[in-house]
Amino acid sequence: MQKIRAIVSGLAAAVVSLPTLSACQSNTPTANTPTANTPTTSTTTTSTTTNTPGTVVAQQSTGTDDPCSVHLWDGKNFKDSDIVISGAGQYSNLRNLPGANGKNWEDEADSLKVGSAATVKAYKEENFKGSSVTYKPGTQHPKLSEEPSSLEITCK
Repeated sequence: MQKIRAIVSGLAAAVVSLPTLSACQSNTPTANTPTANTPTTSTTTTSTTTNTPGTVVAQQSTGTDDPCSVHLWDGKNFKDSDIVISGAGQYSNLRNLPGANGKNWEDEADSLKVGSAATVKAYKEENFKGSSVTYKPGTQHPKLSEEPSSLEITCK
């Protein structure tokens, strides 16, 4: 992706811009080391050792520009606080996501939009356990029946 941009008319929001991963690139953590978010030119270390994230960007937006991403909202109908997770990755829990500014997304996502090249498997429990729902590329869900606690994002 060339740039991550968030422009919301009439809204002054802080935007964290990071290089994104290509649709085919993913990260592979090593055992017993903090998982790193490794875009092309920079590295951001997360505080958990079980997540293999792509790029996570806190932004205010109404769409998902990155085809390999999932956009989560804390409210139904794409309202309230939100976060975009760009790139393929596995998130065994949704606490301490980079770019979330301290917000714990565990059992918080009430609506989501999936990028046109992404597939998202959302699990009810941490560590990819419990019931799961798979969201196909380009889908939008204004009211999730279950708030996810872990995610797997793949990209074509």
